[in-house]
Amino acid sequence: MNPKTLLIAALTLVAIGCKSKSDSTITFDTATSMPNASSGATQSAPVPQPGQILQQQQGNPQLGQPQGMGQAGQPPQTQVGTKMDPAVAAKMPEMPKSTPSPEQYPTDPPVIPPPSSWKRHGDTVVTPTGLKWIDLKPGEGNTPIAGDFVTVSYIGMLTDGKEFDRSTSFTTEIGKGTVIPGWDEGVISMKKGGKRRLIIPSKLGARAVSKGDAIPPNRTLVYDIDMMLIQK
Repeated sequence: MNPKTLLIAALTLVAIGCKSKSDSTITFDTATSMPNASSGATQSAPVPQPGQILQQQQGNPQLGQPQGMGQAGQPPQTQVGTKMDPAVAAKMPEMPKSTPSPEQYPTDPPVIPPPSSWKRHGDTVVTPTGLKWIDLKPGEGNTPIAGDFVTVSYIGMLTDGKEFDRSTSFTTEIGKGTVIPGWDEGVISMKKGGKRRLIIPSKLGARAVSKGDAIPPNRTLVYDIDMMLIQK
């Protein structure tokens, strides 16, 4: 074969090879970043549906992905909270303040002065601790002893008449340090059916469970107490 014929044959083979390459152009699938040589058209990333997004955020137990893991086991993105709209916050109801109470954390039983140490100024009884009381209505029967349970109704006030607490039925152990000292000392000498006004100096009421600003510090407390029941 002469050289001219060989050259023509070689050029023909090169042309056939180039045409074959152009028919199988390699494209990349943007959804998987893997080569796709099946066709010459470029494939776009599929748009996930809402159900697919939820499944990615919650994980797929069938694929061994735990809850809280996203696609391919990656943690889902956490949305950072924003501040509450002031207009919405203003419409939210306030949490009610707890009312004060004569109860306190248990302490050692108080030392209660005996009746022989009391002094009377008209209708007012004054004890060595500074506690005062006025019997508005005498009761009947026996008085409680330390460890008895009493049920009373009461109204708590400041000396200016501002009410800070009340109860129509309050049961407590008396004389054992479970209520403020002014109550232990002033209630233990009451009789069933009696009504007494206690005037408690701050040192005998300072440990009252006072929440919020219902009772200012270092204030004298006034309680009107009705003795309803005495139980062993």
